[in-house]
Amino acid sequence: MIILIPLPLFFASTIYGVGGFTAWVVIAIIWAFLASFTVVLYPLWESKDALGRVFKGIVKDIMQPGTGKYVPEHHHHAPA
Repeated sequence: MIILIPLPLFFASTIYGVGGFTAWVVIAIIWAFLASFTVVLYPLWESKDALGRVFKGIVKDIMQPGTGKYVPEHHHHAPA
């Protein structure tokens, strides 16, 4: 979708006037920002918890080597 939508504008082989060219550029800039959000920022936002754990492990390992190893979280259940 990121590439398919602007293609008709590109392949139209139209010589645009100032207003048409301005509209084309505005659409292209808006499309680029939306595409960058979709492709780059949204996946980073979705994985922010995992990236936070990785960053904390890196910082721990830098401060005290060997302490940044991954330890799975244990969920303690109270006996019934």
